[in-house]
Amino acid sequence: MTDLLVVTDLTVRYGRRLALDAASFRVPAGETVAVVGPNGAGKTTLFRAILGATVPTSGQIELSERPGYVPQADDEQLDFPLTALDVVLMGGYRRRRFWQPLGRDLKREAHDALARVGLADRASSQIGELSGGQRQRVVLARALLSRSRLLLLDEPLNGVDVTSQEVIIELLAELRAEGASTLISTHDLAIARRISTRMLFLNTQVIAEGPTPEAFTPDVLRRTYGGSLLVAADGHELELLETGGHAHVHTA
Repeated sequence: MTDLLVVTDLTVRYGRRLALDAASFRVPAGETVAVVGPNGAGKTTLFRAILGATVPTSGQIELSERPGYVPQADDEQLDFPLTALDVVLMGGYRRRRFWQPLGRDLKREAHDALARVGLADRASSQIGELSGGQRQRVVLARALLSRSRLLLLDEPLNGVDVTSQEVIIELLAELRAEGASTLISTHDLAIARRISTRMLFLNTQVIAEGPTPEAFTPDVLRRTYGGSLLVAADGHELELLETGGHAHVHTA
Protein backbone atom coordinates (compact mmCIF):
# COMPACT_ATOMS: atom_id res chain seq x y z
CA MET A 1 0.00 0.00 0.00
CA THR A 2 1.29 3.44 -0.95
CA ASP A 3 2.40 5.72 1.88
CA LEU A 4 1.18 9.29 1.45
CA LEU A 5 3.28 10.50 4.39
CA VAL A 6 6.39 9.12 6.10
CA VAL A 7 7.79 10.88 9.17
CA THR A 8 11.15 9.67 10.45
CA ASP A 9 12.82 10.75 13.71
CA LEU A 10 11.21 14.17 13.55
CA THR A 11 12.53 16.48 16.28
CA VAL A 12 11.48 20.10 16.73
CA ARG A 13 12.86 22.51 19.34
CA TYR A 14 11.76 26.03 20.11
CA GLY A 15 14.84 27.37 21.82
CA ARG A 16 15.36 25.10 24.82
CA ARG A 17 11.87 23.64 24.69
CA LEU A 18 11.53 20.23 23.07
CA ALA A 19 8.22 20.20 21.16
CA LEU A 20 8.67 16.91 19.28
CA ASP A 21 11.14 14.18 20.09
CA ALA A 22 12.18 11.73 17.35
CA ALA A 23 8.60 11.13 16.14
CA SER A 24 8.23 8.42 13.48
CA PHE A 25 5.14 7.07 11.73
CA ARG A 26 3.63 6.35 8.32
CA VAL A 27 0.27 7.21 6.78
CA PRO A 28 -0.81 4.75 4.06
CA ALA A 29 -3.39 5.69 1.47
CA GLY A 30 -7.02 5.25 2.45
CA GLU A 31 -6.72 5.86 6.20
CA THR A 32 -8.26 8.24 8.71
CA VAL A 33 -5.63 8.89 11.38
CA ALA A 34 -6.71 10.51 14.64
CA VAL A 35 -3.86 12.46 16.27
CA VAL A 36 -4.52 12.71 20.01
CA GLY A 37 -2.66 13.83 23.10
CA PRO A 38 -2.79 16.40 25.90
CA ASN A 39 -2.27 20.13 25.45
CA GLY A 40 1.36 20.87 24.60
CA ALA A 41 1.89 17.35 23.28
CA GLY A 42 3.15 18.58 19.90
CA LYS A 43 0.07 18.07 17.70
CA THR A 44 0.12 21.59 16.27
CA THR A 45 3.89 21.48 15.88
CA LEU A 46 3.58 18.21 13.97
CA PHE A 47 1.01 19.68 11.60
CA ARG A 48 3.08 22.83 11.08
CA ALA A 49 6.16 20.76 10.29
CA ILE A 50 4.27 18.63 7.76
CA LEU A 51 2.91 21.79 6.12
CA GLY A 52 6.39 23.33 5.96
CA ALA A 53 5.52 26.17 8.33
CA THR A 54 7.97 24.96 10.98
CA VAL A 55 11.55 23.91 10.24
CA PRO A 56 12.46 20.67 12.04
CA THR A 57 15.60 20.53 14.15
CA SER A 58 16.28 17.08 12.71
CA GLY A 59 14.52 14.20 11.05
CA GLN A 60 12.74 13.76 7.75
CA ILE A 61 9.26 14.26 6.29
CA GLU A 62 8.41 12.54 3.01
CA LEU A 63 5.22 13.61 1.26
CA SER A 64 3.67 12.09 -1.84
CA GLU A 65 2.12 15.50 -2.56
CA ARG A 66 1.41 18.81 -0.91
CA PRO A 67 -1.31 18.26 1.71
CA GLY A 68 -4.57 20.14 2.00
CA TYR A 69 -5.20 21.85 5.31
CA VAL A 70 -8.26 22.70 7.40
CA PRO A 71 -7.26 24.95 10.31
CA GLN A 72 -9.15 25.44 13.54
CA ALA A 73 -12.19 27.68 13.27
CA ASP A 74 -11.17 31.35 13.10
CA ASP A 75 -13.72 34.09 13.75
CA GLU A 76 -11.34 36.95 13.02
CA GLN A 77 -12.01 37.06 9.26
CA LEU A 78 -15.80 37.12 9.31
CA ASP A 79 -15.97 40.78 8.27
CA PHE A 80 -14.30 40.17 4.91
CA PRO A 81 -16.79 40.50 2.02
CA LEU A 82 -16.34 36.93 0.82
CA THR A 83 -18.98 34.42 -0.19
CA ALA A 84 -18.77 30.74 0.60
CA LEU A 85 -17.87 30.13 -3.05
CA ASP A 86 -15.06 32.71 -2.88
CA VAL A 87 -13.53 30.91 0.08
CA VAL A 88 -13.73 27.50 -1.61
CA LEU A 89 -12.14 28.87 -4.79
CA MET A 90 -9.06 29.83 -2.78
CA GLY A 91 -8.24 26.12 -2.73
CA GLY A 92 -7.90 26.19 -6.51
CA TYR A 93 -5.11 28.76 -6.69
CA ARG A 94 -2.48 26.15 -5.90
CA ARG A 95 -3.52 24.37 -9.11
CA ARG A 96 -2.98 27.47 -11.28
CA ARG A 97 -0.12 29.78 -12.11
CA PHE A 98 -0.64 33.13 -10.43
CA TRP A 99 -1.48 34.79 -13.76
CA GLN A 100 -3.99 32.14 -14.86
CA PRO A 101 -7.73 32.71 -14.33
CA LEU A 102 -9.60 30.10 -12.30
CA GLY A 103 -11.93 29.29 -15.18
CA ARG A 104 -15.35 27.70 -15.44
CA ASP A 105 -14.18 24.16 -14.77
CA LEU A 106 -12.66 25.10 -11.44
CA LYS A 107 -15.74 27.06 -10.45
CA ARG A 108 -17.86 24.03 -11.29
CA GLU A 109 -15.60 21.92 -9.06
CA ALA A 110 -15.99 24.48 -6.28
CA HIS A 111 -19.76 24.16 -6.48
CA ASP A 112 -19.39 20.37 -6.41
CA ALA A 113 -17.18 20.63 -3.31
CA LEU A 114 -19.82 22.74 -1.57
CA ALA A 115 -22.41 20.12 -2.49
CA ARG A 116 -20.25 17.41 -0.91
CA VAL A 117 -20.32 19.26 2.40
CA GLY A 118 -24.05 19.89 2.17
CA LEU A 119 -23.88 23.59 1.32
CA ALA A 120 -24.80 23.71 -2.36
CA ASP A 121 -27.50 26.26 -1.60
CA ARG A 122 -25.18 28.60 0.33
CA ALA A 123 -22.59 29.34 -2.38
CA SER A 124 -23.55 33.02 -2.57
CA SER A 125 -23.92 33.51 1.20
CA GLN A 126 -21.46 35.82 2.92
CA ILE A 127 -19.10 33.76 5.03
CA GLY A 128 -19.97 35.84 8.10
CA GLU A 129 -23.64 34.89 7.73
CA LEU A 130 -22.94 31.18 8.16
CA SER A 131 -22.91 29.28 11.43
CA GLY A 132 -19.62 28.07 12.87
CA GLY A 133 -20.27 24.54 11.66
CA GLN A 134 -21.17 25.73 8.18
CA ARG A 135 -18.02 27.85 7.99
CA GLN A 136 -15.96 24.83 8.96
CA ARG A 137 -17.59 22.85 6.16
CA VAL A 138 -16.77 25.65 3.70
CA VAL A 139 -13.10 25.48 4.70
CA LEU A 140 -13.21 21.71 4.27
CA ALA A 141 -14.65 22.20 0.77
CA ARG A 142 -11.74 24.57 0.07
CA ALA A 143 -9.32 21.78 0.99
CA LEU A 144 -11.19 19.36 -1.27
CA LEU A 145 -10.65 21.70 -4.21
CA SER A 146 -6.90 21.28 -3.82
CA ARG A 147 -7.36 17.65 -4.97
CA SER A 148 -4.74 16.51 -2.48
CA ARG A 149 -5.02 12.89 -1.35
CA LEU A 150 -3.64 13.91 2.05
CA LEU A 151 -5.63 16.29 4.27
CA LEU A 152 -4.68 17.71 7.66
CA LEU A 153 -7.65 18.73 9.82
CA ASP A 154 -6.93 20.61 13.03
CA GLU A 155 -9.81 20.16 15.51
CA PRO A 156 -12.44 20.32 12.72
CA LEU A 157 -15.25 19.05 14.98
CA ASN A 158 -14.56 21.41 17.87
CA GLY A 159 -17.69 23.41 18.68
CA VAL A 160 -19.59 22.56 15.49
CA ASP A 161 -23.29 21.68 15.43
CA VAL A 162 -24.44 18.06 15.22
CA THR A 163 -25.45 18.35 11.56
CA SER A 164 -22.03 19.68 10.54
CA GLN A 165 -20.30 17.05 12.65
CA GLU A 166 -22.15 14.22 10.93
CA VAL A 167 -21.55 15.70 7.46
CA ILE A 168 -17.82 15.94 8.15
CA ILE A 169 -17.64 12.41 9.58
CA GLU A 170 -19.50 11.00 6.56
CA LEU A 171 -17.20 12.87 4.18
CA LEU A 172 -14.13 11.43 5.92
CA ALA A 173 -15.45 7.95 5.23
CA GLU A 174 -16.07 8.84 1.58
CA LEU A 175 -12.55 10.21 1.16
CA ARG A 176 -11.09 7.09 2.74
CA ALA A 177 -13.04 4.92 0.28
CA GLU A 178 -11.60 7.02 -2.55
CA GLY A 179 -8.03 6.31 -1.37
CA ALA A 180 -7.39 9.64 0.35
CA SER A 181 -6.01 9.88 3.88
CA THR A 182 -6.77 12.34 6.63
CA LEU A 183 -4.84 13.32 9.75
CA ILE A 184 -7.34 14.77 12.19
CA SER A 185 -6.40 16.19 15.57
CA THR A 186 -9.04 16.07 18.28
CA HIS A 187 -9.37 16.18 22.05
CA ASP A 188 -12.44 13.96 22.01
CA LEU A 189 -11.23 10.37 22.33
CA ALA A 190 -14.69 8.90 21.74
CA ILE A 191 -14.93 10.76 18.41
CA ALA A 192 -11.35 9.78 17.59
CA ARG A 193 -12.08 6.10 18.12
CA ARG A 194 -15.33 6.34 16.17
CA ILE A 195 -13.98 8.01 13.02
CA SER A 196 -10.44 6.66 12.75
CA THR A 197 -8.93 3.60 11.17
CA ARG A 198 -5.59 4.38 12.82
CA MET A 199 -4.57 6.44 15.84
CA LEU A 200 -1.42 8.35 16.70
CA PHE A 201 -0.97 8.96 20.43
CA LEU A 202 1.42 11.85 20.94
CA ASN A 203 3.02 13.41 24.00
CA THR A 204 6.19 15.00 22.63
CA GLN A 205 7.13 11.47 21.60
CA VAL A 206 4.96 9.01 19.69
CA ILE A 207 3.52 6.90 22.51
CA ALA A 208 1.73 4.50 20.20
CA GLU A 209 0.60 4.33 16.58
CA GLY A 210 -1.37 1.78 14.66
CA PRO A 211 -4.84 0.45 13.81
CA THR A 212 -7.39 1.92 16.20
CA PRO A 213 -8.47 -1.36 17.86
CA GLU A 214 -4.83 -2.16 18.65
CA ALA A 215 -3.61 1.31 19.66
CA PHE A 216 -6.56 2.40 21.80
CA THR A 217 -5.77 0.63 25.07
CA PRO A 218 -5.85 1.63 28.76
CA ASP A 219 -2.06 1.37 28.97
CA VAL A 220 -1.54 3.68 25.99
CA LEU A 221 -4.04 6.17 27.40
CA ARG A 222 -2.27 6.23 30.76
CA ARG A 223 1.14 6.72 29.17
CA THR A 224 -0.18 9.46 26.89
CA TYR A 225 -2.21 11.49 29.38
CA GLY A 226 -0.79 10.50 32.74
CA GLY A 227 -4.26 10.69 34.28
CA SER A 228 -6.46 8.23 36.08
CA LEU A 229 -8.29 5.80 33.84
CA LEU A 230 -11.40 3.90 34.83
CA VAL A 231 -12.08 0.77 32.80
CA ALA A 232 -15.41 -1.02 33.07
CA ALA A 233 -15.46 -4.73 33.78
CA ASP A 234 -16.22 -5.56 30.14
CA GLY A 235 -13.14 -3.60 29.08
CA HIS A 236 -15.08 -1.38 26.70
CA GLU A 237 -16.31 1.65 28.58
CA LEU A 238 -13.51 4.07 29.38
CA GLU A 239 -13.49 7.29 31.33
CA LEU A 240 -10.35 9.37 31.47
CA LEU A 241 -10.01 11.71 34.43
CA GLU A 242 -7.26 14.13 33.52
CA THR A 243 -6.75 17.74 34.56
CA GLY A 244 -5.59 20.35 32.10
CA GLY A 245 -5.28 18.07 29.08
CA HIS A 246 -8.80 18.37 27.71
CA ALA A 247 -9.14 14.69 27.03
CA HIS A 248 -12.69 13.45 26.85
CA VAL A 249 -13.88 9.87 26.78
CA HIS A 250 -17.56 9.02 26.80
CA THR A 251 -17.85 5.75 24.97
CA ALA A 252 -19.28 2.30 25.29
